[in-house]
Amino acid sequence: MSKEVTHDLMPPVKSPNGWADTLVGILVRTVLVTALVVGVIWGLRWWAMYKPVIHPDAAGQVELKAKDAQLHGEPEIRYNLYEGKPNIGWWNEESQYLSWKTKGVSAGSYQVVLEYSRAPEAKLQLELKAGEQTLLGEVPPTGGWGKWSELSLGVLELSSSEVSELELRAITPDGGEVVNLVRVTLTSVGE
Repeated sequence: MSKEVTHDLMPPVKSPNGWADTLVGILVRTVLVTALVVGVIWGLRWWAMYKPVIHPDAAGQVELKAKDAQLHGEPEIRYNLYEGKPNIGWWNEESQYLSWKTKGVSAGSYQVVLEYSRAPEAKLQLELKAGEQTLLGEVPPTGGWGKWSELSLGVLELSSSEVSELELRAITPDGGEVVNLVRVTLTSVGE
């Protein structure tokens, strides 16, 4: 003999064992949905942490794009789309910085060019570090957050091809908002 069991969340179910089968079914579905949600959340967290290794192109140029950067620091800086440009924004603290994993970058001299926008008039320097080598350069305002510009930061000397990570840090003596960064490009300077 089977009983008809109804529940607000489920259509009527014929159950040979009464309410126990329905309760087990609800419990199993709840566990499966919870496992799926947790799996999706962890998968998204892993994907956000995964960043590709950057290799030079055939001409030896290294392009460090905003979307490929690993973001560091609190409060969290963010990957944005502003005025049609993908960029790193919400960069407000000296403790925040960006890094890119690289492979196959040869020793030598590289011209470093930034594509960015910046509104504040406060003084800003950016420091690009590759192993023991550093390049420090002044970054002037562009006239607004949506006014994109390119700036030659200078020449970075790499003494070893073992560079596996490049870091970009801001030095803001006056504090405040830093920069919206689209990319950093390293172009080999012939000797």
